[in-house]
Amino acid sequence: MDAFTKIGGFNANLATCEDYDLSFRLKPFGRLLSDSRIVAIHHREPATLKEFFNKESWRGKSNYDGLKEHGFHWKELPSLLLPVVHLFFFLVSCFLILMLSLGVTFVSFSSVVAWLLFWQLPIFALAFYKASEVSGISLKLGLYVLLNIYFFARARAMFRSQ
Repeated sequence: MDAFTKIGGFNANLATCEDYDLSFRLKPFGRLLSDSRIVAIHHREPATLKEFFNKESWRGKSNYDGLKEHGFHWKELPSLLLPVVHLFFFLVSCFLILMLSLGVTFVSFSSVVAWLLFWQLPIFALAFYKASEVSGISLKLGLYVLLNIYFFARARAMFRSQ
């Protein structure tokens, strides 16, 4: 009996991330190799920021469902934890801005700016690092925006029921 059959094949309960789940379940059977004869058809990337948000939110839902199916693996920690951290920083930022606007004395303008920089500078640096071979700033800034949208979408996925 081959390994694919032993693990029950693709998990039909997952809408996305089924290939990732499959690789985790196949790993105990040996090294995974790719086959260049396999052809994948990719229909298109999202054309708008709204489509990108919705698609990543949908993908993220299966990311969490896959966790339930194949269990926790340390390799998945960044994709599970970073959206939660991003959402936390966003919510604290909103709270601090609200407190600042209400004139609460324990919140100063400089502390809010420091908090926002502490939250956004790593994302900004990641965007510039990932797009380091691209000349011009507009694509780097675009990636910065996409990373923020990505993290929000993935955080939203935790709260989606369908």
